[in-house]
Amino acid sequence: MIRHVQPEDYGYIVKTWVRSYASSPFALAVGPAHEAKAFERPDGGVRWSAGRTYQAGHYELVNKLLREETALVAEDSTDEGPVLVGFVVGEPARRVLHYVFVRELERGKGVARALVGELLGPGPVTFTHQTQLVRPERLPQGWRFTAYPLMGAA
Repeated sequence: MIRHVQPEDYGYIVKTWVRSYASSPFALAVGPAHEAKAFERPDGGVRWSAGRTYQAGHYELVNKLLREETALVAEDSTDEGPVLVGFVVGEPARRVLHYVFVRELERGKGVARALVGELLGPGPVTFTHQTQLVRPERLPQGWRFTAYPLMGAA
Protein backbone atom coordinates (compact mmCIF):
# COMPACT_ATOMS: atom_id res chain seq x y z
CA MET A 1 0.00 0.00 0.00
CA ILE A 2 1.27 3.49 -0.86
CA ARG A 3 0.26 6.43 1.32
CA HIS A 4 1.39 9.95 2.21
CA VAL A 5 4.07 10.19 4.85
CA GLN A 6 2.98 10.77 8.45
CA PRO A 7 5.02 12.52 11.17
CA GLU A 8 5.69 9.16 12.85
CA ASP A 9 7.50 8.06 9.65
CA TYR A 10 10.00 10.95 9.72
CA GLY A 11 12.53 9.32 12.06
CA TYR A 12 12.85 6.19 9.93
CA ILE A 13 13.02 8.15 6.67
CA VAL A 14 15.66 10.63 7.85
CA LYS A 15 17.87 7.97 9.43
CA THR A 16 17.57 5.63 6.44
CA TRP A 17 18.11 8.34 3.81
CA VAL A 18 21.19 9.81 5.50
CA ARG A 19 22.71 6.37 6.21
CA SER A 20 22.00 4.92 2.74
CA TYR A 21 23.40 8.00 0.96
CA ALA A 22 26.52 8.21 3.15
CA SER A 23 28.42 5.83 0.86
CA SER A 24 27.71 7.83 -2.29
CA PRO A 25 30.66 9.48 -4.06
CA PHE A 26 29.18 12.92 -3.30
CA ALA A 27 28.80 12.29 0.43
CA LEU A 28 32.33 10.91 0.69
CA ALA A 29 33.67 14.06 -1.00
CA VAL A 30 31.82 16.50 1.30
CA GLY A 31 33.89 16.27 4.46
CA PRO A 32 37.54 15.74 5.27
CA ALA A 33 38.78 12.31 4.19
CA HIS A 34 39.82 11.44 7.76
CA GLU A 35 36.15 11.55 8.81
CA ALA A 36 35.13 8.73 6.45
CA LYS A 37 34.93 5.23 7.89
CA ALA A 38 34.91 1.78 6.33
CA PHE A 39 32.38 -0.84 7.43
CA GLU A 40 32.50 -4.51 6.54
CA ARG A 41 29.33 -5.75 4.89
CA PRO A 42 27.78 -9.15 5.72
CA ASP A 43 28.80 -10.34 2.23
CA GLY A 44 32.47 -9.56 3.02
CA GLY A 45 32.56 -6.36 0.98
CA VAL A 46 33.44 -2.94 2.35
CA ARG A 47 31.11 0.06 2.50
CA TRP A 48 32.45 3.55 3.12
CA SER A 49 30.48 6.08 5.12
CA ALA A 50 31.00 9.83 5.19
CA GLY A 51 31.74 11.58 8.47
CA ARG A 52 30.29 14.32 10.69
CA THR A 53 30.45 17.15 8.14
CA TYR A 54 28.23 15.24 5.73
CA GLN A 55 25.94 13.86 8.45
CA ALA A 56 25.10 17.24 10.02
CA GLY A 57 24.40 19.00 6.72
CA HIS A 58 22.42 16.19 5.21
CA TYR A 59 20.22 15.69 8.28
CA GLU A 60 19.22 19.35 7.97
CA LEU A 61 18.53 19.08 4.23
CA VAL A 62 16.51 15.85 4.50
CA ASN A 63 14.37 17.23 7.32
CA LYS A 64 13.67 20.37 5.28
CA LEU A 65 12.72 18.36 2.18
CA LEU A 66 10.41 16.12 4.23
CA ARG A 67 8.61 19.13 5.69
CA GLU A 68 8.29 21.09 2.45
CA GLU A 69 8.00 18.59 -0.41
CA THR A 70 5.79 15.59 -1.20
CA ALA A 71 6.70 12.29 0.43
CA LEU A 72 5.08 8.89 0.05
CA VAL A 73 5.77 5.57 1.75
CA ALA A 74 5.12 1.99 0.72
CA GLU A 75 4.15 -0.34 3.50
CA ASP A 76 3.48 -4.04 3.76
CA SER A 77 1.15 -5.77 6.18
CA THR A 78 2.66 -8.30 8.57
CA ASP A 79 1.34 -10.22 11.58
CA GLU A 80 2.98 -7.55 13.76
CA GLY A 81 1.34 -4.70 11.83
CA PRO A 82 2.38 -2.48 8.91
CA VAL A 83 6.09 -2.24 8.00
CA LEU A 84 7.59 0.51 5.84
CA VAL A 85 9.36 -1.06 2.87
CA GLY A 86 10.24 2.11 0.96
CA PHE A 87 9.76 5.82 0.50
CA VAL A 88 10.03 8.55 -2.11
CA VAL A 89 10.45 12.32 -1.76
CA GLY A 90 10.08 14.78 -4.60
CA GLU A 91 8.41 17.78 -6.18
CA PRO A 92 5.68 16.66 -8.59
CA ALA A 93 5.07 20.16 -10.03
CA ARG A 94 8.73 20.46 -11.09
CA ARG A 95 9.13 16.71 -11.86
CA VAL A 96 12.03 16.49 -9.40
CA LEU A 97 12.83 13.27 -7.56
CA HIS A 98 14.94 13.88 -4.47
CA TYR A 99 15.23 10.32 -3.19
CA VAL A 100 13.71 6.88 -3.43
CA PHE A 101 14.65 4.05 -1.10
CA VAL A 102 13.51 0.43 -0.84
CA ARG A 103 14.60 -2.05 1.84
CA GLU A 104 17.13 -4.51 0.47
CA LEU A 105 14.86 -7.56 0.84
CA GLU A 106 12.11 -5.81 -1.13
CA ARG A 107 14.24 -4.65 -4.06
CA GLY A 108 13.48 -6.02 -7.51
CA LYS A 109 9.75 -6.27 -6.77
CA GLY A 110 8.66 -3.00 -8.41
CA VAL A 111 8.34 -1.00 -5.17
CA ALA A 112 10.54 1.90 -6.35
CA ARG A 113 8.76 1.98 -9.71
CA ALA A 114 5.36 2.10 -7.99
CA LEU A 115 6.44 4.87 -5.57
CA VAL A 116 7.93 7.04 -8.31
CA GLY A 117 4.96 6.36 -10.59
CA GLU A 118 2.52 7.43 -7.89
CA LEU A 119 4.51 10.60 -7.12
CA LEU A 120 5.52 11.76 -10.59
CA GLY A 121 3.80 9.60 -13.21
CA PRO A 122 5.50 8.87 -16.55
CA GLY A 123 7.82 11.25 -18.34
CA PRO A 124 11.15 13.03 -17.90
CA VAL A 125 12.50 13.35 -14.34
CA THR A 126 15.34 15.27 -12.77
CA PHE A 127 16.82 13.44 -9.78
CA THR A 128 18.99 15.14 -7.17
CA HIS A 129 20.63 12.22 -5.31
CA GLN A 130 22.61 9.51 -7.05
CA THR A 131 23.89 6.51 -5.11
CA GLN A 132 26.14 3.70 -6.26
CA LEU A 133 22.99 1.60 -6.82
CA VAL A 134 21.83 3.84 -9.69
CA ARG A 135 22.52 2.16 -13.02
CA PRO A 136 22.28 4.78 -15.80
CA GLU A 137 21.52 2.13 -18.42
CA ARG A 138 18.39 1.10 -16.46
CA LEU A 139 16.96 4.61 -16.05
CA PRO A 140 13.90 5.51 -18.10
CA GLN A 141 14.45 7.72 -21.11
CA GLY A 142 14.45 11.42 -20.19
CA TRP A 143 15.81 10.94 -16.66
CA ARG A 144 18.81 13.07 -15.71
CA PHE A 145 20.85 13.74 -12.61
CA THR A 146 21.64 17.22 -11.30
CA ALA A 147 21.89 18.55 -7.75
CA TYR A 148 20.98 22.10 -8.82
CA PRO A 149 17.33 21.91 -7.66
CA LEU A 150 18.73 21.45 -4.13
CA MET A 151 20.69 24.71 -4.19
CA GLY A 152 17.69 26.67 -2.94
CA ALA A 153 16.63 23.96 -0.45
CA ALA A 154 19.67 23.83 1.81
